[in-house]
Amino acid sequence: MPASTVTEYLAARPADRREALNEVRRGINRALPPGYKEGIQFGMISWFVPLSTRAHPPRRPAATSRPRTAKLKLQTCCYT
Repeated sequence: MPASTVTEYLAARPADRREALNEVRRGINRALPPGYKEGIQFGMISWFVPLSTRAHPPRRPAATSRPRTAKLKLQTCCYT
C-alpha cells in the first residue's frame, strides 16, 4: 500500500536514502514562498498550494457560464 503521508513515505526508505531526501526537503522548504504545503501526490513527496488558500475565487461551472464570442480583426498584409 502506498504511503499517504510524508512520514510514512520516508519510513519506507532505507536510512541512507532517507537522510538524503530530508536534506533535499529542507532546501526546498526553505526556498518555497509562504503558502505551499508538503504532502504525497502521485506516490511521491510533492509541494502544492492548497485550494483553500487561493487568491482568486473559483471559476463558475461551465454549465452556468455564458459562451464567449471571439472577435477577430482581419488585417490586410502585403508581402513583397
